[in-house]
Amino acid sequence: MALIGQMAMMGTYAPSGVTSVTLISITITSAATIAWPAGLQAGDVAVLADAGSGIGAPASVTPTGFTNVVDCPGVVHRLMVDYKILDGTEAGNIMGISSGIGAGKCLYIYRGNVPITAVVPSTWNSEATTGDPAPQTVLASPGAPPLVVFGANIGTNGNTTFSTASPAFDATENFGSANFAIAGYKIYNSSPANHTIDMTDNNANALVSGYLQLS
Repeated sequence: MALIGQMAMMGTYAPSGVTSVTLISITITSAATIAWPAGLQAGDVAVLADAGSGIGAPASVTPTGFTNVVDCPGVVHRLMVDYKILDGTEAGNIMGISSGIGAGKCLYIYRGNVPITAVVPSTWNSEATTGDPAPQTVLASPGAPPLVVFGANIGTNGNTTFSTASPAFDATENFGSANFAIAGYKIYNSSPANHTIDMTDNNANALVSGYLQLS
């Protein structure tokens, strides 16, 4: 035990105790701000899918206290994903991408079996185009669970979907002006799998995907 304690102090052995995560809240909006939900606890993790369209790509905005994992600007649109480990005092509104034409946000809150203290993002895929984005592969199988695979896209014609999400997401949410954006997630508390994620051409498009490892 003394050796284990010494290794932990040296940073070579540091079990987090997080063995499972669950989704506790989803909030969507078609505005530049989104409200924090009630019932937050220290060690929860917020993940924000943030989309906008304008005359030219809206400016990149990472909300205060968040960390950006992917920023995908197009000719008239932008799609970002950010995360934050919560301290439990969050209240009021989150300010993100703002645009005079279209905006939208989807806020997920995840909770571990014990408070989450670290988030390790994968390398994220991203493509913005006025054509059909190529299919993306999230190589989640080597990741250490618990982890959450995400996909999101924006298509400025509205009512966008995923043409492929394999394995299927646990859930998807359309959000934003005319439902021009969509996000989906799948939780892995064991045995993560690789994912293929795609969308069809929907005018000006952006597609992003990746995962967050939680510990």
